[in-house]
Amino acid sequence: MERVGGPLDGLLLDITDWRQDEIDTGVALPTELGQFGAGGRAVYDPRPGDSGRLRSMAFR
Repeated sequence: MERVGGPLDGLLLDITDWRQDEIDTGVALPTELGQFGAGGRAVYDPRPGDSGRLRSMAFR
């Protein structure tokens, strides 16, 4: 699944072992590219109308 926007834009995420409810609710991913340096989180939710991508909602 591709991430759109935010610090992890364009990177692919392997969701092979995820349950459908985990995909539908979005994900908070650790990132070294946070707004305040290393150790941040990037929050991605399913993109409406495009099941193959997650859109960036926030990052800290």
